[in-house]
Amino acid sequence: MTRRVLLGVVAICLVPLAACGGHHQTDAEKLRAAMARTSLLSRQFVYSDVTGNTRTEVKGLIADDFRYKAATTINGLPIWEEVVDDDAIADRALSNAAFAVFGRQAAPAAQGSSAPAQSVSASQPVESPSLTPPVRDALLAHRWVLDSTGAPSLLPSATEHHPLGADPVFDALTVFRYVDQSIREAFQVKKFNADSLDYKPSEDPFPKPKKHSGVSRYDFERPRLPRPQDISGASANQRIPTAANFRKMAVYVKDGRVIQVLEQIDVVSRLEELQRNYNVKIPSSLPSAQRVKIAIDAINAVRAAQGSDVIRVRTMSLQLVDLGKPVTVALPTDAVDGSLSAFENRGRATGSPTTPTTTAGG
Repeated sequence: MTRRVLLGVVAICLVPLAACGGHHQTDAEKLRAAMARTSLLSRQFVYSDVTGNTRTEVKGLIADDFRYKAATTINGLPIWEEVVDDDAIADRALSNAAFAVFGRQAAPAAQGSSAPAQSVSASQPVESPSLTPPVRDALLAHRWVLDSTGAPSLLPSATEHHPLGADPVFDALTVFRYVDQSIREAFQVKKFNADSLDYKPSEDPFPKPKKHSGVSRYDFERPRLPRPQDISGASANQRIPTAANFRKMAVYVKDGRVIQVLEQIDVVSRLEELQRNYNVKIPSSLPSAQRVKIAIDAINAVRAAQGSDVIRVRTMSLQLVDLGKPVTVALPTDAVDGSLSAFENRGRATGSPTTPTTTAGG
């Protein structure tokens, strides 16, 4: 069964669930319905992920779940272009940095580290048994490589793990899945109201919808930080903070369709609470960025020891435009045929299993 058939079945199943009536819809249900409607439309997008001093941006267009184009830059440097049409995928490396960012990793990120799984480097290209000399030479020459059956699956999987930051294109294409997961992790989702008694402008990093713009904003309320005495799971592990405890997120909807998603993993505003809950002292004389690093590195060390994904301190945005307008996706005609399995989520890995590749998605 092809990706087109599989994803088509999923889309058919999900839309009625998001649109079903018969009861008063909560704000979370309204937002999910807007995401379901938007996901069915062709669109152009700009995805941005800022972590530390690294800004990753993916610009592209989506005809449907099976046809899209994407171009990735790191700190303004173009590094990667991609075209997908059903099962076929074509990629072009515009910089050797693409090998470091997209290369299939032999091991996960270092324990306790909040950095992306890859570091950007223009040094030696990735070494992999599945990277044949013709494919390697084509990529180094900035030529297209076409893998006729190597397009990534965007379906959730219980056997594949997609760590956030490991594949910027995958993150950009699966933002709605990430938002859906964030809805489940939030204390609550509610429509923005500047006149609400519990609204605190000083703690709001996101722009307010302009009056009479027809734009609605949905905000995610963070759950409280766990305390040292809190435990969870059959193993009775100590509960430790997750990204949801620091996440500020706002989703903007117009005419029943999502037009923007903004996220900030805000640790600074909870540093005092962290120190109080866990009796940890972080010198207030240090710069905010250094204080955050100390706190997150300590949390991530415990999360890694418990087998959980580390928290990435980042700012993310997704802009959607030209919703429903026709777009054109065509595979390049001058590509070199070959396997792209040396890269995360691409190609069909052969031989021994590779490191699982995650569904947090962007």
